[in-house]
Amino acid sequence: MTFGTLYGIGLGPGDPELITLKGLRLLQRVERVFVAATAPDRSYALAIAAPHLEPGRQQIVPLVCPPLRDPAALRARWTELAGDVAALQADGRDAVFLTEGDPSLYSTFLYLRDALRRNHPEVPVETVPGISSPSAAAALAGLPLAIGDEPLAIVPGTTAPAAIRSTFAAFPTTVLLKPARAVQIVPPTAEVALVRRAGRPEQRVAFGAEALALAGEDYFSTLIVRNAARGDDA
Repeated sequence: MTFGTLYGIGLGPGDPELITLKGLRLLQRVERVFVAATAPDRSYALAIAAPHLEPGRQQIVPLVCPPLRDPAALRARWTELAGDVAALQADGRDAVFLTEGDPSLYSTFLYLRDALRRNHPEVPVETVPGISSPSAAAALAGLPLAIGDEPLAIVPGTTAPAAIRSTFAAFPTTVLLKPARAVQIVPPTAEVALVRRAGRPEQRVAFGAEALALAGEDYFSTLIVRNAARGDDA
């Protein structure tokens, strides 16, 4: 039996035009499209990709996983979903899994890919990179992520506060994803910018105090913290 290849495609952070040419070519070729969803009718990736889809020709398959905080429960759910994917891929047809941003950066695709590798190695899996939210946010805010030999940190805002403080001290620029819990420890001298739902009609770009105030309003927010004081000392 020959299983169809599953391509994990990064759509970018929200603008449908930020998908790569390779990703678009594969998406338009296949007849089956998997999308991560927190409920059957709730998928941010599906909203981004909508202009490129052909529902009359393509089978859209939501892979429903609620926002579980327990790592073991999360892995167990994606193990179940990997079984569903493998069963469909047994027909030999290629398919895609769509994810916002880049598939290798804090993506739900990684849970699916690892579960397939563990339990269904007969399913070929390939990753097609996409534009990450830090790159898109920096472009929209007009801020650099890194210049010259500067290091760069990308950190979930759910990381322990002590670790985030250490990151601010060590890196000229820190990008916080899901930043709501971390805004209280941003250095007061830092230059900050927040981009919410980059590339979508509801996009918002804010700076300084306004950026910090808005950081908790939307899960799909990216906060860039450019620590000028640390950069001058480096």
